[in-house]
Amino acid sequence: MKRISLLKIMAFGVLALVHTACENAKYDVIDNLVYINEASTSKTKELTLTEGTTRTSLTVRLVNIINQTIKANLFIDESVLDAYNKKNEMPPKEYISFPESVTIEAGSVSADPVNVDIKSFEAEGGAQYAIPISIKNVEGGIEKSESSSSFLLVLV
Repeated sequence: MKRISLLKIMAFGVLALVHTACENAKYDVIDNLVYINEASTSKTKELTLTEGTTRTSLTVRLVNIINQTIKANLFIDESVLDAYNKKNEMPPKEYISFPESVTIEAGSVSADPVNVDIKSFEAEGGAQYAIPISIKNVEGGIEKSESSSSFLLVLV
């Protein structure tokens, strides 16, 4: 008898906890987001600097195809670097170039890959360098993904 009462009390306690924990939860359906494709599988990519200019590519894309053109703006987001590691440094901005505006055409799910060019520079002894790139904003009525809108290029 005591065992059944104890089980009932535990069941009501769990039910009360679950009910109060979900009282203010949002259940909105997100049908589409803009994100950096490479950031959906890994938050960083290692690059070996070469003499001259080193190039890598990023692809901005949508979750689902839509029938309107979407424009996303990229920028160097130093707050991503701060969150990654205080020991890493960013190369001087004048050594980094990429198109800041990216367009996903109507009827397509991704933009053409964006080339990121890094000119060779004199690294300080022992310093590690990283380039944090994020989607700044999106035009066209689609939100950016918070979890995959930033990507870190780690220079090795």
